[in-house]
Amino acid sequence: MAPSVPQAKKNANAKPSFRSVIKVKVGSGTQQDTFTVHKELICHHSAFFRTATSGKWTEAMTGIVNMPKDDVETFRIFEQWLYTAKLDVDLSRADDENDETLFEDLIKVILFADKIGAPRFHNAAIDAFNDASLQKPSLWRDDIELILENTTPTAPIRRFVVEAFALESDWSKLLPKHVEASPPQFLCEVVRVLWNAARAGRTLGEGVVRGNRCAYHDHSLGPCEQDA
Repeated sequence: MAPSVPQAKKNANAKPSFRSVIKVKVGSGTQQDTFTVHKELICHHSAFFRTATSGKWTEAMTGIVNMPKDDVETFRIFEQWLYTAKLDVDLSRADDENDETLFEDLIKVILFADKIGAPRFHNAAIDAFNDASLQKPSLWRDDIELILENTTPTAPIRRFVVEAFALESDWSKLLPKHVEASPPQFLCEVVRVLWNAARAGRTLGEGVVRGNRCAYHDHSLGPCEQDA
């Protein structure tokens, strides 16, 4: 079993080299695929892989990391991002009224980034989620439940969806069916945000959440460039 993820190290800013590779087996059964990636590159960006491929762990000795419970497509997006610094997700799908999986795909990427301790990948993914939400501002109940089941209330993606719903919604236009379709835990967190906003005199309206991208970034490696 691979080790748990430690806090990202500050020296992760050092430039990676390309001397060796590791294999990452993702998924299981017919849904499994094997990826070959440069060890220094993936370890540069991921605390999980830095730990898994060092010391006396089995993965360090074999050069093979097994991730049977993870999604092949999600890892493929991570691999593409490692080598291109671009998130390979077509955000134009947000314009398709029949597309029901864009947000699910992005949520899986964000959750995976958190799992492997990859702050820069996480920030790229949550920015993409932000951009997609500007085009398609509503989530499916399944998307919200996916977030609730796999995060704590302080997780950036969870704070984002709760605060966006609470602070940017036009409550005069929300129908009872919109509220009824939302998980109870989600609504409780929305009410808490509204209560705190009212007490603090916080501004409500479009852009107060989605216009503040950096507030939902992982800053474990330091402040974002726009904050530095």
